[in-house]
Amino acid sequence: MELHEFDEKFRELYTNMVEIAYEYVNGNKEEVDDIYIYGSIEAGDFYYKSFYKINGQIVKMNNVNTVSTMQYDASRDRMIALMCQGIESYYKFSKSCFIFSKTYG
Repeated sequence: MELHEFDEKFRELYTNMVEIAYEYVNGNKEEVDDIYIYGSIEAGDFYYKSFYKINGQIVKMNNVNTVSTMQYDASRDRMIALMCQGIESYYKFSKSCFIFSKTYG
């Protein structure tokens, strides 16, 4: 994998992870100040979480309705769906990193 290919893939997957998290709050530009994404690989398991700064307060995704005037579907099913989509993108991202490191490492 060439550097420019890695860079394109990185931007594509990172953008996808942010879009997944932003979709969870219905693209609310009025109240959502920032989105924080955490991904990790531990003992071969992939983790993905998103946090939100809404109206000046940082909250986990299960608490978005406590600080926002707009209410979201924060059901367990929706949170699991978000995490699954995020994990899939994070897996693809880590795979690209591995391929790149094998080429240039």
